[in-house]
Amino acid sequence: MDDGNLNDILYICRMEIWKALKNYEGLYEISNLGRIMSLSKKGSTIEKIRKTGLDVSTGYLNVVLRKDNKPLTKRVHRLVAEHFVPNPDNKPIINHKDGNKRNSNADNLEWCTYSENTKHSFKSGLQKKIFGNNNYITKIKDEDVLEIKKLINIGKSNKEISKLFGVNPSQISRIKTGARRSHLCNDIC
Repeated sequence: MDDGNLNDILYICRMEIWKALKNYEGLYEISNLGRIMSLSKKGSTIEKIRKTGLDVSTGYLNVVLRKDNKPLTKRVHRLVAEHFVPNPDNKPIINHKDGNKRNSNADNLEWCTYSENTKHSFKSGLQKKIFGNNNYITKIKDEDVLEIKKLINIGKSNKEISKLFGVNPSQISRIKTGARRSHLCNDIC
């Protein structure tokens, strides 16, 4: 048996638990597997699983819920976490452990802080650190750093150099000590 079939069997065997959706009791239920079900209405016995949509700007799955004829779009992972993932420390953010924003299974979700979420994204490779000219917020370009190193070598002070480039003298100090942009060190250094 290959791993694909085994994963399918494990998914099928996973117990699905349903709970009434808070503030939508009698209208919808949510499962720990990230599915939302519309409950039967007067004169109908049909219960159906709601379709989710993908928010292309964020990558998260959304579902449109209606109450009193008013539609409201909710993120599926947040609904699952609020109903199935304990949050004793009252953390504000939900992290997808596997990095897949479409996997809203309760086992894949955990509450975290903004900082914990950011650290997870770098550790798991979802985000990469961007250095030098590739960093859109950098004030000092690589070619400026080489010029700054020349000025340092001829004895200009950090304060003088910082005025020329419009940055804080501490930035010049970091370049001088190699704490910043050490990858640009060549025969000028």
